[in-house]
Amino acid sequence: MIKTIRTKNIKGNTFDQELTGKDIFVGPNGSGKSTRLQAVQLAMLGYIPGKKTNAETFKLSSGDEMTAGLQMDSFSFDRSVIRAEKLKGTGSKEVKYSESITVSPNKGEKNSTQMNARISAEIGNFPMVFDFQQFLDMSDAKRREFIYSLSPISSEEWDKKKVSAHLIQKLLTQGFQEANPDLYEASKELINDCLDEWPSDYDLSSGLQAMTSWVESQQKHWNKKQNDATGAVRELADMKNKLEETDRDITTKKEELKDFRQQHTDVHGQIKAGHEIKRQWEQKRGRLEDLKGEIEQLTSILDVNSDRDYAAEIAVLQQSIKQTDVSGEAQTIQDQIDALVALRESKTAEGVDARQNSDKLSLELNTMNEVLKNIEEKGAGVCVIHH
Repeated sequence: MIKTIRTKNIKGNTFDQELTGKDIFVGPNGSGKSTRLQAVQLAMLGYIPGKKTNAETFKLSSGDEMTAGLQMDSFSFDRSVIRAEKLKGTGSKEVKYSESITVSPNKGEKNSTQMNARISAEIGNFPMVFDFQQFLDMSDAKRREFIYSLSPISSEEWDKKKVSAHLIQKLLTQGFQEANPDLYEASKELINDCLDEWPSDYDLSSGLQAMTSWVESQQKHWNKKQNDATGAVRELADMKNKLEETDRDITTKKEELKDFRQQHTDVHGQIKAGHEIKRQWEQKRGRLEDLKGEIEQLTSILDVNSDRDYAAEIAVLQQSIKQTDVSGEAQTIQDQIDALVALRESKTAEGVDARQNSDKLSLELNTMNEVLKNIEEKGAGVCVIHH
């Protein structure tokens, strides 16, 4: 018999309603009559009729957690629906709802499947509230199963041991073992795990319900694994496509790098050639300086020799000849005259050669200066022969 209804944050109400076994809820609107009945529905069924999902049920909550529980003669349990928000990387919020169950005293139940089976065993199989719309939404097989569940199975012949033997006989055949030993061992392990969900103190109906709930949870789990694996395969395919695209990019980059290296080699050769041209022009510049010095030296020599007046000296010597009759002195003077004439002719020839050489060097100097001027002014410091 239900002794107490416990409620927290359901439609703004939190209370412990004690019952006598014959109770009638009377009060004005908003006093909590429906809230008490909905708390019993949520505690026993795990949902409120008309609100199948946790999100729909949580609309009745006045906090981040709503709880409904029942206290029986020697057993109590509470069922809570919890709302949690998580901030995504995009900045949006993701809202999730979860359910938690506690039973007391606990007989080794570790998960919600075992706890639901324990609740069903303690309070009976007949639901307190019949959700007719849910019944209509069921398939024919589910409707028959529901009708049969209204009368618990009671048989002296069937128990956990016999169910185990039946499953082994029907599923773990010798032909199956010979055809696929690995799958045989996996199936055997699954049957043992499923039978472990049947507590020793459960009757046949509660034990089968506990096993069925475990199988359904395992099916959901492995279906999720399969979907995750399918998603992983798609993700791997996308990664493979991206990798192939990356490989193509790498090939393109290698070709670009090869071209760049060739260009670098060409430029390096041009720079080396430019340095050689610069070295040669520096040598020519030095040669120009040497030529300039030689020209200045020749010019100074010509300027010095030009001051000597050979004609005047000859005239003086001839005058000396006229003023003396000494044949010996005349002969000496004549020899000096002849030497001066020969020297004049020689110096005149040397002067002509020197001036021709000077003109030639001046022309070469002007040509060199013009090239240097073009390099410095028009070429902006760059060789006019090659860019």
